[in-house]
Amino acid sequence: HEEVVEEITGNELSPGGGGGLGAPDKDVFDRLFEQAPEKLRAVEVSLLNFANKHLSKMRLEIDDLSTQLHDGVNLIFLMCLLEGYCLPLCEYHLKPKTNDQKLRNAGVAFRLMDDAGLYIQRVKPDEIVKKNLKGTLRVLYAIYSKFKYCD
Repeated sequence: HEEVVEEITGNELSPGGGGGLGAPDKDVFDRLFEQAPEKLRAVEVSLLNFANKHLSKMRLEIDDLSTQLHDGVNLIFLMCLLEGYCLPLCEYHLKPKTNDQKLRNAGVAFRLMDDAGLYIQRVKPDEIVKKNLKGTLRVLYAIYSKFKYCD
């Protein structure tokens, strides 16, 4: 069994933190925001490049992780591209206008991630809709961790 260290997380082994009683342990993203904010942009760029590599197959590109993933549409597209299927338009709102529609889309994206065997720790769909950068980074890192070798 070979251990691989991810470049974007340095020496951290996982984004999930340990177990224990009381408050949840801080994960790599908590520590990044608190102890190494100067490295935050490099992590964002790495995850942005990963997402754009795949979204470019649909001639899509994102420039900002928080604002261009918050409606769930690009997360749905990313998961469909990585898993190799197409989701019918009746399953989500292509151009969501309300927060409820965005939340439903984010929920669809989370179900697709769950179906792909991804366990998204510490993030709920509403955090994506609220443009929570830390939550968005956690989600994208989980996707990246599973699909980093996919073309």
